[in-house]
Amino acid sequence: MARWWLRQLSRLLETSLLPRVCPGCGGAARVAGTLCPACARMLEPVVAGAACPQCCGGLPCDDCARFRGPIGRVQAAFHYRGTAGGLVRRLKLEGDSGALGLLGRALARRFVRGDAAYRRFVVVPVPLARRRWRERGFNQAAALGTFVARRLSVPLKEHALTRVRETEPQGSALVNSRRRNVERAFAVRRVSKTCVLLVDDVMTSGATLRECARVLRRAGVHEVEAVVAATARR
Repeated sequence: MARWWLRQLSRLLETSLLPRVCPGCGGAARVAGTLCPACARMLEPVVAGAACPQCCGGLPCDDCARFRGPIGRVQAAFHYRGTAGGLVRRLKLEGDSGALGLLGRALARRFVRGDAAYRRFVVVPVPLARRRWRERGFNQAAALGTFVARRLSVPLKEHALTRVRETEPQGSALVNSRRRNVERAFAVRRVSKTCVLLVDDVMTSGATLRECARVLRRAGVHEVEAVVAATARR
């Protein structure tokens, strides 16, 4: 991850000498790290209480009413469309520090600073596939997780989970079943706490988060929650 942080430092030095840039579209912005008016209008926050607490889909959620999975609660900052989709793509594909800052701060604001209810938790990012790590040099979920861990004053355990099987991207046309695509793809290295807050950039079906939570629960973790930058659930 050191290579990615060096790249971010270089970008920060560059942007201090250049015009302010909107993290959403790359156009001009009035203040560094803020969206231009057009991108701000297309950013759709997930309103607390207006989405299913287990999958961030609409309410009532029949799927979650019929089946309670291994995750107690899922929180999402934005809906994965419009500006939020662009921010996630700029973070993942370009390592954009402006997009990271905006998404990371939005994730952190889902929690009360130093919330005592989370003192038993550790923050665990969803691990990246090896080939994606080689391409990007960083895990966007871990980068987002630093904002949440700092907000809650709890540890970030970047390597608590590992991928033991390569998978296709969940949105790929090659994936017939998202659940089977990630089945047995993760393993627990070590988790000293009994409560885990999973962090990822996007939730599509929720299969990846549920599989991570399943292996954590089997390893002895008693409680798993999750937070994502954007949800594609309707």
